Amino acid sequence: MAKPARLPKVSIVDVTPETIAWHGLFCQKSKKKSEGYLRKLRWVMERFKDGLRYKMLLTEDGHYVGFIEYMPGERSWRNVEADGYMVIHCLWVIGRFKAQGMGSRLIGECIADAKRDGMSGVAMVTSGKNWLAHSELFLRLGFEVADSAPPFEIVVMRFGNAPHPRFRPPETPGKEKSLRIFRSDQCPYIPQSIDSVRRMARAQGIEVKITEMGDCGAVRECPFPYGTFGITYDGRALTYRPIGGEELRDRHMVKLD
Repeated sequence: MAKPARLPKVSIVDVTPETIAWHGLFCQKSKKKSEGYLRKLRWVMERFKDGLRYKMLLTEDGHYVGFIEYMPGERSWRNVEADGYMVIHCLWVIGRFKAQGMGSRLIGECIADAKRDGMSGVAMVTSGKNWLAHSELFLRLGFEVADSAPPFEIVVMRFGNAPHPRFRPPETPGKEKSLRIFRSDQCPYIPQSIDSVRRMARAQGIEVKITEMGDCGAVRECPFPYGTFGITYDGRALTYRPIGGEELRDRHMVKLD
């Protein structure tokens, strides 16, 4: 039986204002001229001054195979109350590098930074029912579940006795006969979803309105616990994740009354 191929060695690189031109970003890396990538790039550059940390896994043969993004809770782009904590926005490891301890290494970087900065702990919004990291990994590392707003949970590692992070009570969507899209530039996949939803809505004769969440305060005022994106219609919260227009129509029965 042939031996499995050896995985190349992996190091963690710090993406900073000085190195971002070299490393770029992880998501949409193959589409660096796309609207989503460019908006995310500007967003990251602006967030560095707010304490954003962005780190990637780089193999010895020059491939980026994972990343982590986090920043202080007071300025995080999640709809949570987490003052004093370091909040992880995103954590991802690709393909054959999963289940190799890479996620734990990235989380360890965040824990070390939070301790170095004298923070109360580390928190992340997780979910087992979508693209987000599952809480299971964090629980194995000594985290605990602090709050839930299905399908989301907040997992936390506290360094002392600070209050647990909590989800903020979501705002009630307004009843309007239009699709209201809440969007931010924290996720580079959002623009392509909006384009698809607009095409679907146009075919249905439904008006689309956009609420731009241009700062972390606006994120905390949207009707979705996750905060980065969401769509409402006639007082209903339809989806918190970027999806295509046809899926939105078929899954959530978007149609004219």
